[in-house]
Amino acid sequence: RLGAALLAEQDQANTDGAPAIDGEEDSDGGIITTEEELSGLLIIRAICSERIDPMRLLPKDTKSYFNVLLDGNTRKPVVRLRFDGNTKRVEFFDGVEPKSEVIEAPSGLYQHQERIRNALNAQLGSLEVIPEVT
Repeated sequence: RLGAALLAEQDQANTDGAPAIDGEEDSDGGIITTEEELSGLLIIRAICSERIDPMRLLPKDTKSYFNVLLDGNTRKPVVRLRFDGNTKRVEFFDGVEPKSEVIEAPSGLYQHQERIRNALNAQLGSLEVIPEVT
């Protein structure tokens, strides 16, 4: 366990001061943050960057899904990524049905920019709906 903790510290130091992701790895084989999940986070931050500072969107990884939260608040989820199985799904917290959509790859998030922005607005408490950019 001590060796695993030291390796985790080294990995964190090698990320050039980037903050560690909550739940990044569990030495007991639990939570593992994948490259696809990290790509999804970066895409969501890029989509929302016109409205807020992208660093306000923080990850929360669990065994079954990867949340993107406003200000790290679990009561303010913007998007939930389910990339664990063969089918990749994205859940939107914008109050619109269907709540989730299937995507092929993280880049498929760009096809849902309007819903991602609307979910962000819902968490910001804004009534403004940002129209889809064409």
